[in-house]
Amino acid sequence: MYDSVIIHYGEIALKGKNRSYFENTLIKNIKKKINGKIIKYRGYFEIKLPDDSNLEEIESALKTIFGIENFSFCYTTKTDVKEIEKKAFEVIKTNKGTFKVKTKRADKSFPIKSPEFNRQLGINLEKNGVKAEITDPDYYLYVDIQQEKTYLYTKKISGLGGLPIGVSGKCVCLFSGGIDSPVAAYQMMGRGCKMILVHFYRTPEVEQKILELFELLKIYDPDIILESINFKNIQNNVIMEVSSKYRLLIYRRFMFRLAYEIAKKYKANCLCTGENLGQVASQTMKNMFVASQPIISEINVFRPLIAMDKTEIIQLAKEINTFKISIQPYEECCSFMIPKHPETHAQLKDILEYEDNLDVEELVKETIQK
Repeated sequence: MYDSVIIHYGEIALKGKNRSYFENTLIKNIKKKINGKIIKYRGYFEIKLPDDSNLEEIESALKTIFGIENFSFCYTTKTDVKEIEKKAFEVIKTNKGTFKVKTKRADKSFPIKSPEFNRQLGINLEKNGVKAEITDPDYYLYVDIQQEKTYLYTKKISGLGGLPIGVSGKCVCLFSGGIDSPVAAYQMMGRGCKMILVHFYRTPEVEQKILELFELLKIYDPDIILESINFKNIQNNVIMEVSSKYRLLIYRRFMFRLAYEIAKKYKANCLCTGENLGQVASQTMKNMFVASQPIISEINVFRPLIAMDKTEIIQLAKEINTFKISIQPYEECCSFMIPKHPETHAQLKDILEYEDNLDVEELVKETIQK
């Protein structure tokens, strides 16, 4: 029976004096999903496994935590040649097929170097009737020699990588419920951001698909927040005052204003969108500039999907299980009362002229307070 899980991180190892902050944040995030004692060592963590541990649940949970590069269910023993050989044989007996030993000698005081220990352990195991294979083994026997103890395991399970959620601050994501924005939120989580999703709707209530997408993203961050804003009043005012070819951009500008108010509420460091250069009319280079300027001058606006191919975005949406929900039909705010061929190269001066006919500040204030 496995007695521990060892967790390795990637980018965190490159951090300098603030490395412990990243490590401690990752430990905190692990504890939100897994019960058990976590021991921090230099370069890795160990979770002690009780005898009644549900390994499938633990594996599923660890696969959803950003900052983990890989992890392994392990057998532990003393850092002693005879004890390692004894434990290695016990591990080998539980597996079928040929093996190859891969030793990592983190404890440099251990008397045998890794290549030599690979050979020695492989030969001794073969003497006990198991078959080693150098070129094409069925599996690897990993021997991780640390000063405190030695870990033996046969499988490395990939994690999400990236940075632990929380180390980069808070981010407000304009969340439409289409394919792109859930992926954008996911990408920003992977860069260490705590997410506040802001969804704009004009129907009597928030669409069920939005709530389902929110619950899916909650798998990665149990503390994720969803703010829903009824956009109907603003749209009705825009429709009365703005030429149809400019409405989409005016909508976007109001959304940025409202998202910025939400950012101030939660003391968020940035906004993000699911925009992708050239994908639709509002996402030309000129229109993306006009949509957010000069509204957002004191906060970053990130567009993590900006240069991705649509097929790449769809593939990632499928991997995180948002795709099937995202493609469900619904009334999207931005598509209401706009022409088939909206303006693709808008001039900021034209947009500002239209906004002069709207009580922008009052509309934002009324909407955010509802």
